Amino acid sequence: MFLRNWAEIWQMYRNCGSGFIAQAVYAPGRMLTYWYLWAATFLYLFATVPAAFGSGAWFWLGVLGMGLSFILIFIAVERAVEMEFSSEYRAHAISSHPIGKRRLYLRYALFLTRLNERYQTDEEVRRILEFASIADKPAPPFRLAEHPVVLPLMTILTVLIADYIRQTETWQAGNGLGFIFLIVMGLFFLVTLLDIARGAKQKQSELKRFLEWAEFDLSENRIELASERREFRGDAERMSG
Repeated sequence: MFLRNWAEIWQMYRNCGSGFIAQAVYAPGRMLTYWYLWAATFLYLFATVPAAFGSGAWFWLGVLGMGLSFILIFIAVERAVEMEFSSEYRAHAISSHPIGKRRLYLRYALFLTRLNERYQTDEEVRRILEFASIADKPAPPFRLAEHPVVLPLMTILTVLIADYIRQTETWQAGNGLGFIFLIVMGLFFLVTLLDIARGAKQKQSELKRFLEWAEFDLSENRIELASERREFRGDAERMSG
């Protein structure tokens, strides 16, 4: 039944998400293995205290610590993920791709492994893709931020927050860049969280792309297998001759 197959495909896709990758490297049992990742994370948390509550030199020390620890976290995460999923990195040469694409390709590699355990041929995947085109027709997502009532309220709230920040002692003391830095850092983490919790339409689109890539990979495997069989048959005939 295609509905059952489609549910299995969705479950495979969910099990290969960004949350799964984060849980793998931040698992308590892997703390000693990826101690540098935990150290960088704790350093970032400690640095937020003077940045949030300190003033003067302590404030700038916290901002500097946050920036430094953020860079360390970025490097540590890349290293830990590459070690945790070393087989996928080697099989798909993920480390040779741009950094911005590596997480996407890793999730596809994990998805392909799970998919290949259930479906062995590109014809099976092609049938699933045909069903995927008619399985879901999601309505356009409701955009709360564009509602005619919510938009003016958000504008007013933004103005009030900006005015409040300008009235703080830190801003009036000429340390406004620190606030801007903290806002940028918060925005980055917000974008990261939104990427993890993406809408159904974006997830469905990515799932279809994964299936298209899997169809191509499984087709390539079938061609390579057929070529190896022909070579083996030719060698056997020459030996028997």
